[in-house]
Amino acid sequence: MNIPIPKSVGKFIELSSNIKKVLSLAYEIDKHLIIKYYVTAFIGAVAPVVAGFIFKFFIDQLVASGQIKSIPSFPLMIFLIFAATCLSYLLKLLLIGV
Repeated sequence: MNIPIPKSVGKFIELSSNIKKVLSLAYEIDKHLIIKYYVTAFIGAVAPVVAGFIFKFFIDQLVASGQIKSIPSFPLMIFLIFAATCLSYLLKLLLIGV
């Protein structure tokens, strides 16, 4: 019994094949630029998560030491995420000039 493959699955396979071809062509043209781009993109994706963990440990230490009962966390969290995003863009600008 043959189960027909939906048209969307075929389009997805074709799209992934085209993406693989384009990325391999770009890698052949300029390996260092592609590597720097993906490293900075990874840093940009991970930086807000790291900022969140740092903020969590910072708050935990303050509460555990008994220095404060609560902290207005939302503005500080927004600031840390903004700072991490700006840092990732700055790294991207310095490393690859994009």
